[in-house]
Amino acid sequence: MSKKSNNFIFHRTNTVPTQTNEYYAFIDEYDFIDNDNNYRSESEDDTKTLAKVLYREDSTKKLMIRVDHMYKPYNPASVYGDRSAYRGKDQTRPTSKFVTVNQNAFNAYLNFLRTKNVSWLLNTEREMQ
Repeated sequence: MSKKSNNFIFHRTNTVPTQTNEYYAFIDEYDFIDNDNNYRSESEDDTKTLAKVLYREDSTKKLMIRVDHMYKPYNPASVYGDRSAYRGKDQTRPTSKFVTVNQNAFNAYLNFLRTKNVSWLLNTEREMQ
């Protein structure tokens, strides 16, 4: 009997392809339009970014949207949408922040950002409850 030689050597690598985070903006403040016709920014910006997808090391993602001080989806087209002019009564409290949402709420908010149709904003709020 002859011994068979093993000519194939497999090396296991633990590298996971890293995905870049995605930052979504409103119609007037975007850097580019993605394949799904969403308005996007190259990087996170305190005034431009309204929604974001953060990719974790374990290949999961975190969906976040900007909400106002009442935890309602942020509407940059509203009377109080000008983030630089309106600060509310309390100047030390930020007027908006990011919260984690489910996929349906995130998609509805992206539809609002793309269309300016307020009914999508209401659907986002409904999905958040």
